[in-house]
Amino acid sequence: MYIKKENWVWVGEAEKFVLQLWSYGYYNSIATGGTKIGQTQIDKISRLRVPICFCFDQDIKKETIEKISERFTDGIDVYAMFDEDNLLKEKESPSDQKEIWELLVKNNVYKIK
Repeated sequence: MYIKKENWVWVGEAEKFVLQLWSYGYYNSIATGGTKIGQTQIDKISRLRVPICFCFDQDIKKETIEKISERFTDGIDVYAMFDEDNLLKEKESPSDQKEIWELLVKNNVYKIK
C-alpha cells in the first residue's frame, strides 16, 4: 500500500534497512537479503510497477547494481543511491544514520535504467 501510494520503492540489502527506514517515516521499502538477487525477487519487484531505487551498502560497487538493473524488463525505471560525497564508512548502510540517509536521498540518487 505505501509503495503504490508513494510510487517508489527503496530497496536495501538487509531487513534492518526496512526497520530503520520505517523508524524515519519511510514506509515504502523492501529488502533483498543480500546482493545476490534471484529471478523470483526480480519478478516480484517488477510487479510493483513503480520506480526502484537500490540503496546498498557502501562496499557494493556501481557495476554490481548495473548488472542487477539489466535484469529488469524495459519500462521499469531503476535508480541507485551512490554515496558520491563519501558520507558513509566502508560496509555502512545508507540507512544507518537518519541525517546521512536524508542527505543521500536529497543529493545522491541516480538513474541507472
